[in-house]
Amino acid sequence: MAPDDGIGLVAFTNGSRGAYQWMEAEFDALLRDLLGVPGEVVRTDVAHHPEIWADICGRYRLPPRIADLRGRLALPAGVEVLARGGRLVVRAATPVPALARGLPLHPDDEDDPFVFRLDLSELGMSSVRVVFGRDTHSAAPAVHTALGGQPMSLIGRPDPRPRAAVRRRPRSAQEGR
Repeated sequence: MAPDDGIGLVAFTNGSRGAYQWMEAEFDALLRDLLGVPGEVVRTDVAHHPEIWADICGRYRLPPRIADLRGRLALPAGVEVLARGGRLVVRAATPVPALARGLPLHPDDEDDPFVFRLDLSELGMSSVRVVFGRDTHSAAPAVHTALGGQPMSLIGRPDPRPRAAVRRRPRSAQEGR
């Protein structure tokens, strides 16, 4: 709604298959177009902060609440955040190839290195903001986003080091033990 501009938008669906995935993005784009507001874009002008990666790399899962049913269907096994090729990537244990391969996390706020944007255009969806912080109940590490327009928080325990920092010994050194 944009009452000052005389614009309101109400959306209905007749049970269209998968509407929860595309409907929010379509109506967000329509409202932005009506208001003349540009869409949210993935920024390339914000620097990465590898010094914080150890704090956020790890596995994150949805808390066991029935209210997270839609999120649980989308991310039943949660997500993993890892460093790959000099950048942060988030991937999910899912049959969706793009999510299983992993999508890069793009820094989205020059003042806060824990704020990222995830580009979901490969899936026909708009980008979403991803913010790392703490769970308000347990103080455990958490990742917060609004995937498909539904706010969700995943709780986790980060790895002690990003994967990129883990070095394997050469095979011959392992065999010598």
